[in-house]
Amino acid sequence: MAVVTREEWGARKPTPGPGALDPKQVLGVALHWPGITKPETGIEGVSELLRGWQRFHMDAREWSDIAYQLAFDQDGNTYRLRGLRTQSAANGDTEPNETFGAFLLVLAPGEHPSDEMLSAVRKQVAAFRLLYPIGRQIVGHRNVRPEPTDCPGDTVMAGI
Repeated sequence: MAVVTREEWGARKPTPGPGALDPKQVLGVALHWPGITKPETGIEGVSELLRGWQRFHMDAREWSDIAYQLAFDQDGNTYRLRGLRTQSAANGDTEPNETFGAFLLVLAPGEHPSDEMLSAVRKQVAAFRLLYPIGRQIVGHRNVRPEPTDCPGDTVMAGI
């Protein structure tokens, strides 16, 4: 289980964005999934996916960076994206982006999180809660998004 830096996964430099989360406003973490068509493992494969999502978010959506703060793979690797202190763009609207972090679980439909992935997520939720003491909630993206979505999938929702 490694922590993969932005440099290691090949991230582009972010442009100016929404800024830092306010510890007085953060309610918790929203879990996301990409809904990829097939499972992906290994740092090289997941890094390629992250670079593609970052290109889409920055070039097509014109966001400052990839939308999420952290990503996790089935091997238990944690990928630094925006980082824990920067607002996400993944939760669907300004208010949920200001009040919830956004963690991406790299899972395909029907794929169950491994013990290694769950351990890495728990570790980062604990680190998030140290920064945002009132941010105790763990929710699915569908719980905070203004429009309907199936994210983060039924498997992750059952685990919450």
